[in-house]
Amino acid sequence: MGFTPAVPRAVVCLLVALVMATPGCAPDGVTAAEQDGASFEIVAPREGSVLGNGDLFLIEGTAPRDDDGTIDPVEVAFDFEEQWVPAERSSSEPGRWRYLWADPTPGRHRIRARVQARNEESISELSVSVEVRDVWSTGFAIDSPHGGPGSYYKGQLHLHSTRSFDGWTSLPPAQLAAEYKRRGYSFLAITDHDVVTYAVEAQDDRFLMIPAYESTSESGHVTGLWISEAADPLLAPQPRLDHITAQGGMAMLNHPGWRVGWSGADFRTLKGYFGFEVYNGMTTTDLRAERNLGLWHEVLNAKGWANRVWAVAVDDAHDVGAIDRGWIQLKAPNLGHRAIREALESGSFYASSGPTFSVLGVLDGAITAASPEAATIRFIDQDLRTVGEGPGAGASYRPRGTERWVRVEAVQSDGRTAWSQPFWLLFNGSPATADASVTVG
Repeated sequence: MGFTPAVPRAVVCLLVALVMATPGCAPDGVTAAEQDGASFEIVAPREGSVLGNGDLFLIEGTAPRDDDGTIDPVEVAFDFEEQWVPAERSSSEPGRWRYLWADPTPGRHRIRARVQARNEESISELSVSVEVRDVWSTGFAIDSPHGGPGSYYKGQLHLHSTRSFDGWTSLPPAQLAAEYKRRGYSFLAITDHDVVTYAVEAQDDRFLMIPAYESTSESGHVTGLWISEAADPLLAPQPRLDHITAQGGMAMLNHPGWRVGWSGADFRTLKGYFGFEVYNGMTTTDLRAERNLGLWHEVLNAKGWANRVWAVAVDDAHDVGAIDRGWIQLKAPNLGHRAIREALESGSFYASSGPTFSVLGVLDGAITAASPEAATIRFIDQDLRTVGEGPGAGASYRPRGTERWVRVEAVQSDGRTAWSQPFWLLFNGSPATADASVTVG
């Protein structure tokens, strides 16, 4: 199961108000006055609850105040794990605590909470048993690509070392990998032109190298991941894609809109690629990548849910000064080749040229996001319409059911952006009961 660090109090409180539409942050049936004399309790979810309608679940409770008015810290843990994490407290609502539980595996779970007295002489612990199911009370389910358990790893899928013909101002592969590792990256694919680079000597248990190259041709550039042999650059685009996938690799289309790029027709007709560069640090001039986003919408609407294409951001750096312009944050259970590959295939990552998401998922039937660096959260549908907007501290959008899919952007004041993968709406076989709504605090 996945554990999520406690979300900042202001964010959780805002998200509760956004999604649950409750005044303040008081649990159902518990007023602020009653909390002054509250006992230690898990208010929600209740014992035996079935949890559905998303991949984020809010755990809420009350705790008593000491005689001097202070409140002892509350921690939560799950099942038989001994990893206790702090719950968030409300300074304005005495006796209230909450924790945002992200991405639990389906099945039965025990939610545990404990409070320790300030003198550390006694600990009160309680628990409730719940069942997590992929169930929906609406006429549609929201398919969240970001809902799998795991941790986020920062990765780079397109850059060049001195092995590239135009990489003379870059670094040798092992040194280049060390520089990315120093900057907080966890995995790296060095994509030199038409030659496979695999600096395995730079790899350790905290840093993963992917064997890769960039197939360069006037008919378009393609990244090949997990490959051992480069294709003939004189081949047409589809044979080059086939050459990558035939050896068990993964292919990505590079820098659309550049003079050697890809058109909407290419995206619709080519097969065998998992994603493309919605943002390229060398060739994308607009920080929000408007033209590339239009191409992405076009291909998503043409290919549909069964053939989803994921958005990637990259550096395409040819020297150290161009590092850290675009990257992905990938969610995986571990930092292994298989786990990273499966996350890329399933779209369990988001692209960024700056901000990060601290919350990204579905809470009680609403697509919910927060970004500490962003000024604005936007919700955008398949027709490129902004259907909802809120502050970076937290915002939520409850689909009406008429949307085909919705994606999320977190935008900084300088225009740098993080792009989620699309949340698709899938028919659930019963009349839809949700109304579209976006609310901010």
